[in-house]
Amino acid sequence: MNARGALGLVGMGLLVGAVAGWWARSAPPAPSPPGRADAPTPRSGPPHVVLVIGCTVRRDQIGVYGGHPRATPFLDELAATGVRFDDAVAAAPWTRAASTALLTGRHPIDLGMIEPGDGPNERALPSTAVTLAELLQAAGYQTLGTTANPNLNAVFGFAQGFDDYLEVTAPWGQVGMIKVDGAEVVSGLLASVDTHWDGATPLYLQAMLIDAHEPRHAPMAAIEHLTSPDVPRRVALYRYNLRRFDESVRALVDGLAARGVHDPLLVVVSDHGEGLLYPMHHGRGHGVFTYPSTVAMPWLMRGPGVGRGAVIDGVASQVDVMPTLLGVLGLSRPDDVGRDWSALVTEGGRTDRQVAYVDTWFQDASRVASYDAELACHHDATPAASGGLRPPTACYDRRVDPDAMQPLEPSPHGAIEGLLRWRAERVAAFEALGELGVVEVDNALREQLEALGYAQGEGDDEKELKSPEP
Repeated sequence: MNARGALGLVGMGLLVGAVAGWWARSAPPAPSPPGRADAPTPRSGPPHVVLVIGCTVRRDQIGVYGGHPRATPFLDELAATGVRFDDAVAAAPWTRAASTALLTGRHPIDLGMIEPGDGPNERALPSTAVTLAELLQAAGYQTLGTTANPNLNAVFGFAQGFDDYLEVTAPWGQVGMIKVDGAEVVSGLLASVDTHWDGATPLYLQAMLIDAHEPRHAPMAAIEHLTSPDVPRRVALYRYNLRRFDESVRALVDGLAARGVHDPLLVVVSDHGEGLLYPMHHGRGHGVFTYPSTVAMPWLMRGPGVGRGAVIDGVASQVDVMPTLLGVLGLSRPDDVGRDWSALVTEGGRTDRQVAYVDTWFQDASRVASYDAELACHHDATPAASGGLRPPTACYDRRVDPDAMQPLEPSPHGAIEGLLRWRAERVAAFEALGELGVVEVDNALREQLEALGYAQGEGDDEKELKSPEP
């Protein structure tokens, strides 16, 4: 989403501000539990569950998915001791829409979470939406959550189902107010565990970490350790910030173990990726395009009921994360959500999903894409005055052209027809929802959102493709 904060190479000492003034509690805190032993005895009931959402985590930059071997050592270890999905696709290339898919199992357009009109998207999850936190809370879990991305603040409905929910209150990119480092987010969540967990109730912990998001900073020497001859320097800068995300996930797991939360069902995914102008036509940020750089989603799992070193091939969708997690836990899933692949997570295998769809209505962009085992097809319904894809409708052979460089001629008619039909059906259902309200965004939150890249105007497709830094 093209955060406008300056991209610089500075010491990490400037990254973290006074965290005490940066957090607000959105769900009423649960009463502090009675005194408990520092090291609770091992539990025999349902496993603890930890869901980590990495904002702007690009899959092909993770080591186990082909990225630099020094970028993500903990995530690589997680894949070796758990299971990885090799072809998961995000439902949208920007945070609030993608997180809707992750946490409800439904496409954002089905819940009225798109904004087809002018202006920023200020939709919130409807109260009728059922979130993963609500389902686990009903199943007896204590639910503690945190987000460093204001798109998941309580005002947008994402605190539903949480006993305690922490969110950032300070805007990004201002002097003394750089984005909150993942270590601080983890510290806040662990403090919530210390305050509210009784040592016996199963925990559901959810954390949105933004280390990989702009603005990105790194010491000069660190960039050299993460560069490659075939990538621009901006990708090495991204890798350093991705490494910070990796370290934050490790810190969370280690911090939980120190508190007696051993071997949880750990799930690590991204909301979306990042274009990085790598390749150039994928754009600089995210939200606008539906290319694999922004919609190829890492999906790693480890813990009870999960195989060791297993790989799941075949197409999966972001809307499948919630039902699969529920399936591993032996809990029923709601109707009208994604697919449950829990039967595959013990030994690996291949999904039988035919296609995964991506839909974005980011600012003035209106685009949809389909990904199957062989083809990626894209359709651009963006108004001509705002620029758009060229050609506006095309398919690409994923096996030989994964970066969508050369459109197939002629385009496979059946795939395009299916894509347009899916979009038309979703739009018709959205319009049938009737009047949808918008939330009231105060000035402080608006500043945070604008720092994330929401101060966009017409012609942002062209801005996405402007000349990069070296």
